[in-house]
Amino acid sequence: MSRKSSHRASRDESPAPIEHEVLGLIRFRCHLNPTCDEYEGTTEIDGAEVELNLYSDEDLNITGTVTRTQELVRDHGAMSKRIAKYVADNVMPQYMNGWHQSGTRKPTRKEFMSQLTMMVLTVHADGKATYWFDPGELFGGHILQLFMDSKSVITDHDTPG
Repeated sequence: MSRKSSHRASRDESPAPIEHEVLGLIRFRCHLNPTCDEYEGTTEIDGAEVELNLYSDEDLNITGTVTRTQELVRDHGAMSKRIAKYVADNVMPQYMNGWHQSGTRKPTRKEFMSQLTMMVLTVHADGKATYWFDPGELFGGHILQLFMDSKSVITDHDTPG
């Protein structure tokens, strides 16, 4: 199998960039360890540029990760509805109970969602993904992460500082 079709590198070489019809240019970033390579790129989602972080499988093959990323990007319309529902059901209550400043007007769901700007999509070889959002001032400068399993179910979130 050629490197172009399998997108696989040896541990001793840096693979050539991958030009993908949906995702754009995907560049090798580094060998994280002997069984994982990291790649990066940018793509357009909902009219905005989003950074991509992709991780190879233990054989240093990136093909499955690229395929999964393409699915997530192409299905972003459906995903954005799931994201909005998850945020409304799980993130907004956390915000209202801990981050919202008393004495200020509480944002509507639409206002809350309008503050979220997708920045990064991280995809792993096992199909799991993390969506990274800039939530403006909602979480005091913290980022919002949404964690997704390989079946596109959002399983958890975090607001790392």
